[in-house]
Amino acid sequence: MPYEIDLPQDFQDRIAAMPHPVREDLLGALREASRDPFLLPSLLPSDPRSRILSFAEGNGLALVEVDEDGKRIALRLIRP
Repeated sequence: MPYEIDLPQDFQDRIAAMPHPVREDLLGALREASRDPFLLPSLLPSDPRSRILSFAEGNGLALVEVDEDGKRIALRLIRP
């Protein structure tokens, strides 16, 4: 069962303002990551909850925090 995707309101606004192809790529990457977020590269080996999500052909990066107990992934930082 996929993890729930948590998008705080400020990120929803930023995503809505992105060009359509970039927005769709990010949302698709988030849906894919929600299936198994631990396949994403880890930000720090000492913190397996913090993962890096690449989108827009590697031109965009996002920090995703994994809550394994709650089965949620949360977008924390984004650099389009």
